[in-house]
Amino acid sequence: MKKTFRGIAESTVGTMWLHLCFCIFVGSIVAEGVPRSRLTWVNGIGHNLQHMGEGVVDISSLFGGKKVEFCHNPTAMTSDDDYVGYIGDLTQAGIHKWGRITGEVDALVIHLKQALKAVGSRGRVVHIAHSQGALITNLALRRFSESELSRMEVLCFGGGAVIGKADFPALRRVVNYYSVNDPLLNINPRAVQALNSGFTFQNDPEFVFLTPRVSDPIIEHSLTGPTYMQALAWEGQRFQQQFQSPVYRAMRPILSHYIAFCIYAAKKHDAFFIALYQQTLARLFVVLVTIVKKLIAPLAQLFQLLMEYIRALIRSWSSEEKYEAIPV
Repeated sequence: MKKTFRGIAESTVGTMWLHLCFCIFVGSIVAEGVPRSRLTWVNGIGHNLQHMGEGVVDISSLFGGKKVEFCHNPTAMTSDDDYVGYIGDLTQAGIHKWGRITGEVDALVIHLKQALKAVGSRGRVVHIAHSQGALITNLALRRFSESELSRMEVLCFGGGAVIGKADFPALRRVVNYYSVNDPLLNINPRAVQALNSGFTFQNDPEFVFLTPRVSDPIIEHSLTGPTYMQALAWEGQRFQQQFQSPVYRAMRPILSHYIAFCIYAAKKHDAFFIALYQQTLARLFVVLVTIVKKLIAPLAQLFQLLMEYIRALIRSWSSEEKYEAIPV
């Protein structure tokens, strides 16, 4: 009876593995039809690595599960109640406000250049900058070429500096989000002037002013507060439409449930399935990446060459004027 039960369990989980592999394989192929992308983030003051880990989860959930590659702007605070460290962070932000280049700026330049290299010449880097992170980003972008800037989208939330097309006209897209109750709005004259001039209806406005969700300015300034999280949700929807295929978006919740169920089955039936899950998933992704690089990409190039050849044949058969050599 025990052997029969184990056989049924192995058969059931094995069938789930086949379905899971098929879904991931199809999703990986379909994802090739959209531009490659990287989602990056640089934080403001008072963020330790634990805060970064929590923020990554929140942002990724709004951007369709996209991995968030963060560049940590370290804090001098040893705890949430360390006011001496907080003053140290504010002092450093003031140095950035005056345009001084520090190690944080150099680190972000390296981080963004690596992201651009990873996505290639046709890919996009969507960069999130919060509070002091906008100051650091403003200084870092000055060290990028127009070609590099044209592959970047910059999203600032409660930025210590305004980043606009007037400063970096080659940027593909830039938006400065401010809650009207955010204290940092008032230290940026360009943002105040834009707010006082009234709202302009554009397809991609450089300023978006948000109605406060709470009365506390500190909470309003927080990236994970209710006001900026709503704006992040809007940007997350746009990101998914731009950089994730409809099939991927439809399959993602299915895959999540499959994985959760496989983990449950593994824990319930036998520790053997836990090791099987980990090893199979790791090897599967290696195989899929190899297939995409070694098979899908060359086939796409071959198809493109074939289409160019067919177009050349059609032009040669058309009624265009032809020239023939005159016999001498």
